[in-house]
Amino acid sequence: MVIFLFMIFGSLREVTTLKKERSKLKEENSVLKTKSEFALQASKQLEGRLSSLNKDLENINAEKDNLRQKYESLLQDKEKLMDEINKIKTQLEKKESSSKEAGAPPQQTPADIYWAGILKEKTALELELSKLRDEFNALNMNNEQLQQSKKQTELEMDLLNRDNQDSKRELEYSKKLLDSVSQELSREKTDKYQIQENLKVVKDENKFLRQQLKTTDERKILLEAKLADLQSRNTVLENSLNKMETFIREKIIQMDSLKEELGLMEKQPSVETKDGWAGVGRSTESQKGSVELQPIIVRPQEAKPKTEIFARKGNVLAVNKESNFVVINLGESAEIKSGDSFRVYNAKEEIAGTVVVVEVRKEISACDINQENFPIKVGDTVRQIPNF
Repeated sequence: MVIFLFMIFGSLREVTTLKKERSKLKEENSVLKTKSEFALQASKQLEGRLSSLNKDLENINAEKDNLRQKYESLLQDKEKLMDEINKIKTQLEKKESSSKEAGAPPQQTPADIYWAGILKEKTALELELSKLRDEFNALNMNNEQLQQSKKQTELEMDLLNRDNQDSKRELEYSKKLLDSVSQELSREKTDKYQIQENLKVVKDENKFLRQQLKTTDERKILLEAKLADLQSRNTVLENSLNKMETFIREKIIQMDSLKEELGLMEKQPSVETKDGWAGVGRSTESQKGSVELQPIIVRPQEAKPKTEIFARKGNVLAVNKESNFVVINLGESAEIKSGDSFRVYNAKEEIAGTVVVVEVRKEISACDINQENFPIKVGDTVRQIPNF
């Protein structure tokens, strides 16, 4: 979960950075678009100026050509007039020389008056020519200025074209960047979606694990309750065992005292019973004791083999209803082991219940009451149940 959370935070940070870069690129793209639009407008204005300058140049060139034609025609007229003036001068000189030789004063002739008007016209034409020259020079100056301005506009156009190309390249680059950013954003979205799905799976697993933890906690509580119950039972059993041990010790002490009393008595002749066992007569003093003991039995010479399990029977020496156990007069000497089970028969030969050996001594055994059909009393017969 922690790793997924770190991955989600990292992806969110990357998404935010990509969004910021995208916004910056959009702003740069808008700025470049405005610049390109401004450059296009400037280029259009310069193109209009160039077209107007070109028209002005064409008009000036046409006027220049007209002035040149006029100038050439005037030069031709001037040359003709000069030729005529030279001819007239030669004629006048001839006349003057002839008149000087004749001694007569020169008189103005109508030809002289005509040529004087022609000279006036010549001077007027020269003045016009000088004016035209000045105008031509002024036009040349304007033409040069226009050409310089044209060159400058062409340079500006080149710069604007370059700026336009650079802006177009930047636009293409920004578009490519936007495409890449959009692709990265789509990838980030897909990754985020996958992470969300993984988170859902992890949450489901976490819920399942929490449910399992709850069930395990409930089982733990039940087990702890069972353990507490078992511990309480164990303490009860230990207490009962301790009581039983004290009870058995008391009974053993009583048995030892009874054995000592019996050892002082004389032996009576043995009598064979139906089951092949011999019993010894007991004194009346032993009957007065607190525990009724089984008559001491002695095996005859022709005893049955030890493998016969049903021959193991005895009697109940003591009963403790509080601790739910009894004491029988069979022990290690009769090959009794813990875990062996016995049926208890009352005086009417009815099955009073079943008992299980818990602790074994040499001559006696402590048994837990497993089943009780009728009240078990001291003196009831016990017979071993075979273990197959």
